[in-house]
Amino acid sequence: MLDNPSVALSIDPLISLRKAEKSDLKFINEVQYAEMNDILMSAWGSQFNWKSWFEDVEEASSGNIHKVYLIYFKEIAVGYIWLNEELNSIWLTAIVINSKWQRKGIGTKVIHFLINEAKSENKKYIELGVQRNNLKAKEFYSKLGFNEFDYIQTANTDLLRLNLSNRVDPAYIV
Repeated sequence: MLDNPSVALSIDPLISLRKAEKSDLKFINEVQYAEMNDILMSAWGSQFNWKSWFEDVEEASSGNIHKVYLIYFKEIAVGYIWLNEELNSIWLTAIVINSKWQRKGIGTKVIHFLINEAKSENKKYIELGVQRNNLKAKEFYSKLGFNEFDYIQTANTDLLRLNLSNRVDPAYIV
C-alpha cells in the first residue's frame, strides 16, 4: 500500500502525498510540535518525550514497515501522515495538518484516499489512537465513521477503528 514515492489523490488532484525523506524531518517535527504540544502536555504532563517521538519519526521515515508521507496542497507542504500496514488493517500513527490548512477538506480527502487504498488491498479496518483530550481530532474521526473500541490508560488514549467491510457510503468510492 502506498508503495509509490509520490501520488496525487484521484479525489482531488490538488492534494498529493510524497514519501518523506531525511530532509523533511525538520518540517515534520515542527508541524507535529506546533499542532500537538499543548494536547500531549495536557494528556501526559511532563512525561511526554518529544526527543523520543522525533527519533521514532526519523526511524519510521527510513524503514519499510512504517510509511511517512508529506501531505501537499498544490505545491505547499501542509502536514504529514504516518502509517503502518498490518495483515488485516492499517494503523494510522499520525496525521497532522498545519492549523492554517485545517478545515479545508484536506485531511478528510487524505483519509478517504487511505480508505480506498485499504479496501483495494482487502483490509478490514483502519485503526488509530487519539488522545482523550484531543476533542477536535475525535470529532473529525467520528464524522469519518471511526468508533471507539478500546482505551490505553497509561497513554490517556482512545483507540478508534473504522470497519471498512461495512462502508457503503459512496463518498468512499473513487
